[in-house]
Amino acid sequence: MAMDLVVQLKTSLLEAVAKKDIGGVKAALEGLGKMELSKEVLERSGVGAAVGPLRKHADAELAAHSTQLVERWKTLLRAGPPSSPAVASLASTSTSASASALSVSGSASPALVLTPSSSQDSQTLADVKPKLEREKSKEKELAERKDSEPEKKLKKQKSEEEDVKTAKKPKKESASGADSDPTRSKIRSLLVEALSVTKVEDQTSPELLASDIERNLFELCQSSVTEEYKSKARLLFLNLKNTKNPELRESVIKGEILAEVLVKMSSAELASKDLIRQREATAEWFRKASILGSQLEQASTDMFRCGRCKERKCSYYQLQIRSADEPMTTFITCMNCGNRWKMN
Repeated sequence: MAMDLVVQLKTSLLEAVAKKDIGGVKAALEGLGKMELSKEVLERSGVGAAVGPLRKHADAELAAHSTQLVERWKTLLRAGPPSSPAVASLASTSTSASASALSVSGSASPALVLTPSSSQDSQTLADVKPKLEREKSKEKELAERKDSEPEKKLKKQKSEEEDVKTAKKPKKESASGADSDPTRSKIRSLLVEALSVTKVEDQTSPELLASDIERNLFELCQSSVTEEYKSKARLLFLNLKNTKNPELRESVIKGEILAEVLVKMSSAELASKDLIRQREATAEWFRKASILGSQLEQASTDMFRCGRCKERKCSYYQLQIRSADEPMTTFITCMNCGNRWKMN
């Protein structure tokens, strides 16, 4: 019906103007432009008062379309005297209404129902309705996407934080395994003792940490109490308890070094910073001594026994590296395995 369609398009136009939806405004104007309106419909719907202010819109295309519509309707209305105040509003060429006036005019317009005027109006309604529905659907989809994106980002961030916490949290083991083996129980108690040397705020329980370290060590040694297992456990205990190695102990307690990583660390990686510096200095000292020793004649002897391979086939040389009143230092090399050591 002509009146129904005009009122519906007018309502859609006012809603689009209020939301600053240019696409919706243009769609409503396009629908109105396709209709052949009678003077009575123009007067009673008040659509002219809704379209008039859009002639001064910032969008040039929209303003031109609005002007064209208003001029066409004014020509139609000049054919006879106006029969309602809405016609006088449309006929005035100096209208300068604002967006708020537009909204008031739209809400005050009566929504009257008339009988169908022509099949062309029905066809126009069929053309315009899908466009309006698509515009509204697109608007709703964009709003939902904007709302959901921050939520998705927050959920992802929380999930990543939970994964990190889970990875750092020691796993509990049932008492039936380790507690039934006296060797494993003893190692756990030694690790608890070593980890209790330092207290850190909000730290994990030393008992739980010790249990996690021992379990990972046990799994690393193929789930059996071997000599390798005992030797590695002793190495971990000595380094964790060492008062000169607080960095290692605190890193384990804070979760910076995980249990599965700790049990795979070598003695060089577990050593304190002071010990690492001493080892580097000793290696440098031996390097320099080797350079000097290569220039000296070396004698073979069976006086010394190699601590590594237990053989007595050695070569040696002597250097005065300390003060003159001190005895010379003897540098010994095992000719069987290459082990080197010194004696003062």
